[in-house]
Amino acid sequence: MKLMISTSARKPRQQSGVVPYRKKRDGSVEILMVRSTHAGNWGLPKGGVEAGMTPLASAMKEAEEEAGAVGVAKDFVDITEYIKGSTGRAQVVEWYVMRVKGLLTEYLEAGRRERRWFKLDKAIKKADKKVASVIEAASSIIDLYNK
Repeated sequence: MKLMISTSARKPRQQSGVVPYRKKRDGSVEILMVRSTHAGNWGLPKGGVEAGMTPLASAMKEAEEEAGAVGVAKDFVDITEYIKGSTGRAQVVEWYVMRVKGLLTEYLEAGRRERRWFKLDKAIKKADKKVASVIEAASSIIDLYNK
């Protein structure tokens, strides 16, 4: 793991997120990605680990709040780090794979986020480098489910 240099004296913020996916009838995999209505970059649902929750449970809650995605996350994928630009504070994110069972039409951030399904290869191209590596790692786990 690469060491990140934070400009904040505070300890890193713990986050968790999911790689939400579905398998199509033809066997192809699609990844559900989100972006803020004011931003151009596509990412994955993630957020701070809430008090009293495990990173896994918190990640599933973020998927529902940010993307309206309901499912069960189970397998750990990776840990990534980044520095949040507005605060300079280090963020450490635990990622999990989540098979999407359904999408809500009404969810907490529906008016603030756009969600869209992308074919696996397109999702990797749309994501920034760190998120793309998480999607690639998740694709290996998703492949194992179908063998």
